[in-house]
Amino acid sequence: MATTGLVTRRSLLRASFLIAAGVGAGSFAWLRDPEPGYRWLSTGEVAILEALSEVLFQTGNAVGPDHTEVDVPAAADRLLDTNVDAEKRDAFRYLLRTLEIGTLVSRGVVFSEASAEVRAAVLAIWGQQDPFPRRLALDSLKTVLGMAYFSDPAVLRAVGYGDLCKVPT
Repeated sequence: MATTGLVTRRSLLRASFLIAAGVGAGSFAWLRDPEPGYRWLSTGEVAILEALSEVLFQTGNAVGPDHTEVDVPAAADRLLDTNVDAEKRDAFRYLLRTLEIGTLVSRGVVFSEASAEVRAAVLAIWGQQDPFPRRLALDSLKTVLGMAYFSDPAVLRAVGYGDLCKVPT
């Protein structure tokens, strides 16, 4: 028996699911415009980098300057602008989104809004030997953030880099 023109609960649920899946895929695939003052990173990506920095460069770390003293997102944006080609830049940005959304799926909260303890636990899981692609993704994030952090003048001074270049008189 044909039911043309009737909206059933099943058809409404099916349409809602398809719309939600389409919007979700589209929002993941679409790279947003940069935050004001940034060349490449969107507001959401800057928030993810700030959350990563808080975990990786904690107060009291062995180097000295912490995440509040070094603008890691701005330095990462400069690195992406000057040292990374467009294809790899976009891959880095998608990697940030994967971390953000993956944490939402596994923990019920996006990475950038999770507590520092949850973020540290997520990074510990990503750093495990298996699966290799996830660990490689974390290593890629840490490399860019590490380059951004260690290029900051305050960090260079803290590790004595400037003193190495002085010629004794």
